[in-house]
Amino acid sequence: MARRTITALLWLLAVWTFWNGLSVYAGLPWLVGPLAGFALAGLIWWDPREILWRPRPDRAAVRRRLADLERLPAPEPARDVRREAESARG
Repeated sequence: MARRTITALLWLLAVWTFWNGLSVYAGLPWLVGPLAGFALAGLIWWDPREILWRPRPDRAAVRRRLADLERLPAPEPARDVRREAESARG
């Protein structure tokens, strides 16, 4: 939850700062910056479709994935192709 809050706060400050820069140079209304920042930060913190913040898997699912690792075949050792090429040359 702390990661969500910190990320939302950083987005709030980024949008607010960006909009204030635009308002200084382009003459846009300055009040839009904090409003847009709060709106975007709220959406990032809330994340209604769980795109940014997916729920953590339960411990049983993690254990199942770790148990499946034992069933994988052991990798074959890599051959040293460079050494074979050198011996063929000379």
